[in-house]
Amino acid sequence: KAAETFGNSFGFTDRLDYIFTKSVLGVRSTEIFGNTWPTGESIWKCGNKDCFASDHAGVAATILLDDKEVAINQSLPTHSRFPIGPWQAIGAAVLIFLMWRIVKRK
Repeated sequence: KAAETFGNSFGFTDRLDYIFTKSVLGVRSTEIFGNTWPTGESIWKCGNKDCFASDHAGVAATILLDDKEVAINQSLPTHSRFPIGPWQAIGAAVLIFLMWRIVKRK
C-alpha cells in the first residue's frame, strides 16, 4: 500500500535494480517480472507470502541500437594480467604455512 501511495502500481517501495545503457537510440520496451505470487502444482509449498526466495523482481528492457554508433565506440583498454594467479597464491600460502609449522616444531 505504501508503494501505491507514491504512484507505484507494482507494489515496490524502493528502486533497487537498474539497467544502464550506453550509445542506444532508444528504449523499445521495459518490463518488471517476478512481482506476482506464482501459482501451479510445481511451486514450493508455502502458506504465506513470506516464502519468496528474494525481495527483488526482475527488470528487462528491449533497446534500439545503431550499427554506426556501436562501431564508433572505442574498445576497453587492455591491461596485463596480475603476475600471480589464484592457484599460485594458494600454493604459496600452503608452502609458507608448512615452513612455519616446521620452524615452530624445532
